[in-house]
Amino acid sequence: LAQQRLPAFERLLTLAKHGAALEAGKAAQPQIEAIKANRSLLAATDPVPSLARALADALRSALAQAVGEYHRIFERERERLEASANWQQIEPAQRDGILARLHIAKATVGATGTEQEVLDCLEDASLGDWRTRTAALPQLFANARSEADKLLEPKTRHVKLTSDTLRTKDDVRAWMRKTEQELVEQVKQGPVVVN
Repeated sequence: LAQQRLPAFERLLTLAKHGAALEAGKAAQPQIEAIKANRSLLAATDPVPSLARALADALRSALAQAVGEYHRIFERERERLEASANWQQIEPAQRDGILARLHIAKATVGATGTEQEVLDCLEDASLGDWRTRTAALPQLFANARSEADKLLEPKTRHVKLTSDTLRTKDDVRAWMRKTEQELVEQVKQGPVVVN
C-alpha cells in the first residue's frame, strides 16, 4: 500500500517545496510531517490527495498571478519602446535583430490543469524565476532603446540621473540645479538619453 501511494506522496513533497512561501504551503508542512511521523501512507484513508490538491490549487493561482504580472509589465515596456521616436525610425529588421540579440520575447506558461502539469511548469520556471524575469523586463527594454539610439546616433550616451530623497521645495530646486549642471556637462560631450 505504501509503495502504491509513494509516487503521489513524492509529488506532494515537490508541490510543498514550490509552495513553501505560500500560506497553503506553510499550512501543509505540519500535515506532511505528521504523515511521515505517523506512517499515514498505511492508513485506510489516504491523506495525500486532498493535501496535494490544495497545494496544487494554491500554486496554480500563484503561478497565474506571477505570469499575469509578467505579461502586464512586458506589454507596458513594449508600448514604451514602440512609442520611442528612435525605435520607430529604425527598420523592422533592425528592431527584430535587437529584440533577438537581447532575448526579448514574451514568455508563456504551459497547461496547469493537473498537479503534474503545475509541477512541470514550476520545474521549467519557479515562482521566483517569474519574479526575476518580471523585474528584468524594464532593463531589457531600456537596453533595446539604447541600441536603437546608437544605431541612429552612434555617439549617443545614456545618462542615469542621480536619485535623492526630496522633502521640501528647496530640496527639489537644489536637485534640479544639480541635475541641470550634470546634464549640461554631459551634453558638451555629445547627445544623451536620460534614463
